[in-house]
Formats: sequence, C-alpha cells, structure tokens
Amino acid sequence: MSEDLERESMEYDVVIVGGGPAGLSAAIRLKQLAAEAGTEVSVAVLEKGSEVGAHILSGAVIDPKALNELFPNWKAEGAPLETPVTKDRFLVLGPQGEASLPMFALPPFMHNHGCYIASLGNVTRWLATRAEELGVEIYPGFAASSMVWNDDGSLKGVIVGVVGIAKSGEKKPDYQPGMELHGKYVFIAEGVRGSLAKQLIAKFDLSAGKSPQKYGIGIKELWQVPPEKHQPGLAEHSTGWPLDNNTAAAASCTTSATTTCRSAMLCTLTTRTRGCRRSTSSSVSSTIPRSSRTWKAVAASPTAPGPSPRAAISRSPS
Repeated sequence: MSEDLERESMEYDVVIVGGGPAGLSAAIRLKQLAAEAGTEVSVAVLEKGSEVGAHILSGAVIDPKALNELFPNWKAEGAPLETPVTKDRFLVLGPQGEASLPMFALPPFMHNHGCYIASLGNVTRWLATRAEELGVEIYPGFAASSMVWNDDGSLKGVIVGVVGIAKSGEKKPDYQPGMELHGKYVFIAEGVRGSLAKQLIAKFDLSAGKSPQKYGIGIKELWQVPPEKHQPGLAEHSTGWPLDNNTAAAASCTTSATTTCRSAMLCTLTTRTRGCRRSTSSSVSSTIPRSSRTWKAVAASPTAPGPSPRAAISRSPS
C-alpha cells in the first residue's frame, strides 16, 4: 500500500505466505531443526483459503521422498497416502482408437512406481495438523495483500486483513487497514502467479535473463466407475485426439483404492495452442516438493482480503 498508516503489528522469526505443501513443509522443517538445536523459533503460516487445503483441489501422483525426510514414519502416523501406484500406462489416442506405448521406452519421470495416488488437499490438511502439533501458528482466511519493507529495501513482512477497498481503489465506509506481520525471514509460497511473488519479481527484476514462464489451463473430474472396471493403483497418461498436432496437451487418469477415478487434461497456453478450445484439463501430475529443502509454491491465486485478523489472531508480544 502506498499510504503511510499506523497498523498493529506482530513479530515472528519466520512468516510464511501460503499454506500449501510448500509452505507447510518449510514450517515443519524449521520447527524440527529448532527442536534438534534446542532452540525456539516462532513460525506463522498465512493461508488465504477458508481452511488449509481449500484451494488444493488436485488429485495427485505423489512421490513420498519429501514425506520420508519430514516424517520417516508417515505411514504409521496416518498420512493419507493409501493407494500405491501398481501400473503405469501411456496411450496415444486417435479418432479410431488408441495405441499403447511400451513403458520401457519412456523417460524415468513417466514411471510412477513407488509413488502414491492421493488427494493433495487431504495431504495438505494432514501436514497442517502435524505443523500445529510442532507449534506452528496457522491462520486460514487471511490473504496477504501487500508487503512491508525495511529501510534498506529488504522485505520486512506482509499486511493482512485489509477490507473495505472498492474496485476503484477508494476506501469504503467499512475500511480497515489490517495488520502487519513482521518476520526475520519471510517465505513467499503463494503458488502459481502469486500476487506478492509478482511484485517481488518486478521489484528485484528476478526475471531478467530468464526464460518466460509457461502456463496451462484445464479441468479435472472425479468419476465413479463400476467395480468390475475399477483398477486401483493405475496411473494412465495419454496424448493426441481430440486435439490437433499443433496443440501441446496431455491427459491423465488415476484410480484410488475406492471406485473413484480422477480424470484430467492439461493444455499449454502458447501461441501455437489457440486451437485448444476443445481441451479440458488440470495438472497431469501434481507432486509435493521432492526435497524438504526445495519449497516450491504449488498453486494459488489472489483472492479478496478476509476479515480483520484481530478476532482470529491473538498472541502476546515476544
């Protein structure tokens, strides 16, 4: 925000913007490292969704490597990864039928054995529970609308809970300036095209000399299939029809232990794919970070600010 306002503030060692797998993994690991060192570190996670996992809609084929590092006993601790991948299949579709490619001819990243089919939303909720058990403070329903800077130009914190701003930018009668959350370290884990991430990229010219980011569009559906056709643990990917040769797209179908099939299709948004009007897709394969030290944002987009944080956030000064 451009205006110079006096706001209430709260101080943390670490403030993490984004309550997805990336932000929660970071919070958990920080708490674990602090416990190993015998020290205390205060960590706050801000999630703009009404609850953790509210914006994590994807089913996923999940590599458990990060969970193995964060929680070696995650199976015994009830992590919702219940369906191991038992079979991979890759199809090339045509108007008259399909052709199955031999898996041995495909690159390693297309092989999902050792991975699990799961709801990423459920995994995220489980991570949130574990994070809170470690002492992480999680605040759902609060979108970080802007950033606060130190005098030397470094990031000081974020502003949450701003309400009463009209589309024109003018303040409405119910305007509230929100609250500042300051951190010695601030992690931005908003996800794809996060509003704060875009501001940081522009301010520090982080995209200079880098390849342009690429985006895709799609949808995902949950299908209830007859038990006699259900193949639990099947991870199937496909490409081709009904799209043309100039459209970069792929589809997936994964089946869980129940008779549920997650069907998805992703189409890239490039100048060559203007003809993807018939495509319907979502991410072909969503994964949690492959390393607990690689906290890459998973998925997010800006939302309207939530209510004032005073009613939900109460913490004595450190």
